[in-house]
Amino acid sequence: MIQQRNKPRVYTNEMNHFTVRLSEADGTEFTGYVGDISEEGLCAILPGEAGREFAAEVVLKGEIGGSYLPENMSFSARLVWQAAGEERGETVRLLGLQFQDKVDLPDQVIAALMVSDE
Repeated sequence: MIQQRNKPRVYTNEMNHFTVRLSEADGTEFTGYVGDISEEGLCAILPGEAGREFAAEVVLKGEIGGSYLPENMSFSARLVWQAAGEERGETVRLLGLQFQDKVDLPDQVIAALMVSDE
């Protein structure tokens, strides 16, 4: 599953302040944080789920939240890649998700994008 990105992605600790909650069609939920994000998709980091394999191209429902956001941002996204890794000293599952519909990033996320450009 190789995908080219048309928009820049953010790889910064600024995004770790945004939580992500994902759910599968059967209602199974996973909680983690945002690794990077663009208008087209995001990388979700799920601590403790390194051994969990998600079905290829599964569609997940999700929400991005956190203390910086006045309200959660809901989305639906297709899994385009996944990998096991280590982040902050613990094993994690990294999920590359492509938004199903156009997403307008909240101002607080755009501000984090601007900080990362400096």
